[in-house]
Amino acid sequence: MGECVTTASKIDLRRFTKSPILIGLALVYAFVWVWFAVDPVWRPQWWLDNILVFIFLGGLLATYRKFPLSEGSYLCTTIFMMFHAVGANMGYSNVPLGAWVTQAFGFARPNVYDRLVHFLFGFLLSMKCFLDTRICVLAGSISCRWMLFCRTAPRTNTSKRQRP
Repeated sequence: MGECVTTASKIDLRRFTKSPILIGLALVYAFVWVWFAVDPVWRPQWWLDNILVFIFLGGLLATYRKFPLSEGSYLCTTIFMMFHAVGANMGYSNVPLGAWVTQAFGFARPNVYDRLVHFLFGFLLSMKCFLDTRICVLAGSISCRWMLFCRTAPRTNTSKRQRP
């Protein structure tokens, strides 16, 4: 069958505390999230918007060692989560950036921030998959026809000797 190649940059399996990029992303997101959690427009809607954030971040933390993602993938996730934090605070239809985009590009909707965040979700998810996926090369003449699975690189332990 075909062989599998990776398009991801080298996935660093160091501890979280030894990765300055991951620490920086976590601190920036924590600051943005706390800033926009202080006084949301409507607290019940804010809780509803953030339940999935808590579940998602808990899943990332729980699987960090077994299924590490690349730093680029964590960057894409952080960017999306920051846009989500802003929308959850102000209500997606009240974010000034959406009104500015509507005015600048002449859209018919009064505020397109929710559509911008949905676009970013799809775009950044595809970038995340591109950074962390394995692309199976089918028969020799067909190269990289489909991305079959979005999955993380498996953790390998190079310190153990392999048996012949």
